[in-house]
Amino acid sequence: MVDAEKVKKGLDICALRSAGDCTCCPYFENTYCNDLLASDAAEYIESLDERIAIMQESMEALEKQVAESWPTPHAQWLVYKSGNANCSACGYEIFSGRERTPYCPRCGCVMEEVSE
Repeated sequence: MVDAEKVKKGLDICALRSAGDCTCCPYFENTYCNDLLASDAAEYIESLDERIAIMQESMEALEKQVAESWPTPHAQWLVYKSGNANCSACGYEIFSGRERTPYCPRCGCVMEEVSE
């Protein structure tokens, strides 16, 4: 495993090389310090990519588990003679002429059969 602090310090010093001394760079003792630094930086980035992929897989699994165990709220569109409709759970109103969605945009309830 690459030492992240060593890579960061080497990159910081390399970026400032034109302005000063390289002797404090952790890669200074190596004749091919740029090649070694680039190799270590690439390895470090690859390890970060692997960690990110593992975290994404874990998050997806957790989200799926939560979605499967979380109860889905249900409600109905209460339709009035005027054509307006209200969500029976939160009261969100859809005005006449607008399409009623299969879920409430405000509270997210899944709409069951429409009661008129």
